[in-house]
Amino acid sequence: NMEKGNKRRKVHTSTIVVMPPREHWDYIQQIRCAYTEELRCGPHITITYPFYTQDHFDEVAQVLQQKFKRFEPFTLVLEEFGHFNNKNGYVLYLKPKSESGNIRKLMAIQNLISRTYSDCKNKRFVPHVSIARVPDYETMMQLKDQHEQYFRENPIIFTVKEVYLCHRSYHDPFCVKNVISFNTNNSPPNFGPTTEYLRDTLFVGNLPREGSIVDKLSELFVDNTSIELIVQPDGTSSRGCALVTFRNTEIALENLV
Repeated sequence: NMEKGNKRRKVHTSTIVVMPPREHWDYIQQIRCAYTEELRCGPHITITYPFYTQDHFDEVAQVLQQKFKRFEPFTLVLEEFGHFNNKNGYVLYLKPKSESGNIRKLMAIQNLISRTYSDCKNKRFVPHVSIARVPDYETMMQLKDQHEQYFRENPIIFTVKEVYLCHRSYHDPFCVKNVISFNTNNSPPNFGPTTEYLRDTLFVGNLPREGSIVDKLSELFVDNTSIELIVQPDGTSSRGCALVTFRNTEIALENLV
């Protein structure tokens, strides 16, 4: 709990999340890139938002690591759709399989954090991975009908073995700054602040929406890459972002130095 005189300030540039491993991102990201205006984080389940400023992360990570040392990793299954509406329209999301007990386990994570930091309790915690944000009910239902069968046949199944403290600067995407591992989990984190676990795909945003973007990216990065331009659902125009995939980590590091 917070000590008197050391009050922490919560900001919308900090959050704690659960994220599926990168190998489960592709299909979700295709939908999110087409129907989400701002992609500030990969596919994720928000546990706590907003959260404290980044200067408190190391201290918080040390405290939470002790709290989670007896928390068992568990398998999460995402294959069902849900939705809610707000003043901006409708949000279509993937939710944990209802009969699996996953929701209780995710709520246990959130409860443990909120008991430790009482000012970080969400008023209504609904674990979900946002898929699309659309202006009307009809569009939302069309998307649901279009993609629901895919996830029923190809559910996202992964082990939740850690949570991530993430921060972003200004309009930049969120970055993982600290990893809180569960129990006896000694495997490398799926994401983290060190280059040791760097993945081979780089997301590039804020690109011009016209012109030879792929050619320009090819000039920027070495030849040993593949470049996929993310386009609108009809395939006619750019979303202003691209995925650059490297053959291996060594080449990726050479390009990012």
